[in-house]
Amino acid sequence: MAKKKSTLKDWSEVDTALRQIGELEINIETVQGEMNLLINKLKKETERKLAPKIKKKKELEKEVTAFCEGNKADFTESRSKVLTFGKVAYKVTTSIKVKAAAAAIKAMKALGLEDYLKVTEKLDKEKMLEIDDQTLARIGAERKVGDKLRIEPNFEKIRAEV
Repeated sequence: MAKKKSTLKDWSEVDTALRQIGELEINIETVQGEMNLLINKLKKETERKLAPKIKKKKELEKEVTAFCEGNKADFTESRSKVLTFGKVAYKVTTSIKVKAAAAAIKAMKALGLEDYLKVTEKLDKEKMLEIDDQTLARIGAERKVGDKLRIEPNFEKIRAEV
């Protein structure tokens, strides 16, 4: 794969390009900042407009829940009531509440209940840098060494001149 030849002719042109990169980055950050301010303003306005509706919805849900709880005997034959504008239903749920996860994990290990623990394994690529190339090859990995160019405009200087 052939490398693309640069149109820049000397270091002065590279310096000018760095300035342009910096100016563009500053402009991009400014526009993105303005966008974020507008988004935040819109979010606050939307939340303000929706707050009474959300509050009313929660109140109605509490009212429906209280009514259903007060009339639970109506759910003995069927676990649900289909009405004109929707349905209310009771569903049997089961959950486990754990007060202290670390203590529960330790106790489960002590009781030999490891089958009930989730274990997540992930490659530690930083640590894998310590492994020799032959071992890496045996595990289906390889070391890749590259020379990556960093382009770092001097934003302070560019801002001072703009």
